[in-house]
Amino acid sequence: MSAATFSDLVNIVRHTGGEAWKHMPIKGTVALDSPELLEALRRCHTAADDTDLTVIGKAVERLSVGDSVDIEVRSPRLTFGVIAENLDTLLDTPAAHLREPADYFICTLNYYNRDKGATPPEIVRYRAVTELVSTLRQSAAFLDENEESMVFLRDGKFDIPVKYTRQNLLDVDPASIRALASVPLSDSHRKERLKILAEAVGAAAQQYPEDSRFAKVLLEADSVKQHYDRGFDLYASGFSYEKLKNEVEAARIEYTSKIHKTVSDIQNQLLGIPVATVIVATQMKANTAVGSDFWVSAAVLLGSFVFMLLMHFLLRNQRHTLAVIKEEIVRQRRQLEKAPKEIAAQLEGSFSLLVNRVGVQVRVLYSIEAIVVIGFLLACFFFYRLSTPAQEFVGRLLR
Repeated sequence: MSAATFSDLVNIVRHTGGEAWKHMPIKGTVALDSPELLEALRRCHTAADDTDLTVIGKAVERLSVGDSVDIEVRSPRLTFGVIAENLDTLLDTPAAHLREPADYFICTLNYYNRDKGATPPEIVRYRAVTELVSTLRQSAAFLDENEESMVFLRDGKFDIPVKYTRQNLLDVDPASIRALASVPLSDSHRKERLKILAEAVGAAAQQYPEDSRFAKVLLEADSVKQHYDRGFDLYASGFSYEKLKNEVEAARIEYTSKIHKTVSDIQNQLLGIPVATVIVATQMKANTAVGSDFWVSAAVLLGSFVFMLLMHFLLRNQRHTLAVIKEEIVRQRRQLEKAPKEIAAQLEGSFSLLVNRVGVQVRVLYSIEAIVVIGFLLACFFFYRLSTPAQEFVGRLLR
């Protein structure tokens, strides 16, 4: 007698009467309606250590075609094949999340993986996911098969347990899964492609709890694929995203420092504004004739005018400095346009922020100049109000 096969066991299970074979353990009656089925039963009974099939109440050697016999099938040896009540039960078997078992039968689907007919949709999705696992494991630093977990190196050890359920499979788009699973990894850029794929997977999974990371990667397969495509396009164009990002960040810090320096460089002069105001307010003297008090007040007014003039030139110089900085920022932003559009869009915000800061500093400088001018006008007003000769002079001019 030849050795029992898993196909023999599946044949027997399918001939179990009623709905008995839709639940585990399988208990029911088999009608031996053909010599082939009888021989299959005998082989499976002989190989009971593998099949875990028990014939109840009858001696197998006395059975003949046309007889009926009660059987029970509990849990065949895993190396022989897997009989699972449903897909979730199949996924509970060792390594089933990583690869499709060689031989299995799912009771609720009446599906044997060697069947030639149509494949149930959830099995189609399951096979797509196992293909994806086969692809992703190449980008991982290590795959722990016992724990069913992929280990990535991303700012330290980063685990993505390969855990998913039948419901997770029903929630995903199999076309997206296949597209991600079929990314090319075998050309001359294999090392770079694997690194980019690992980065894309890590970016999609990093914000989620460890046990749900892989399920989230499945749901976001489209965005992971897009991240991978953008990363490789960038690499193929001779760019390094991290390098470009670091350069933009360095430029942002440098220009921010320069922008703020335009005010800090003149802060001592700015402190002189309230001092000058106090001097104007305290040193001007009331006078009714051209004398010492008149000339003291006139000297204070002249000093206020000179201070305003110097501050004007100083502030104008700082505005010119900001204009040069803005031109350099715009030039750097035009350089960024040479990068792929997706990357440029991600980094362009830093330059927009810098341009806005330049605008703020220019407005600050204009505000300071306005304060200085107002101070000088107040000095003129005080001089006029305290000086009788000045009032008489203005009166003669207005006649």
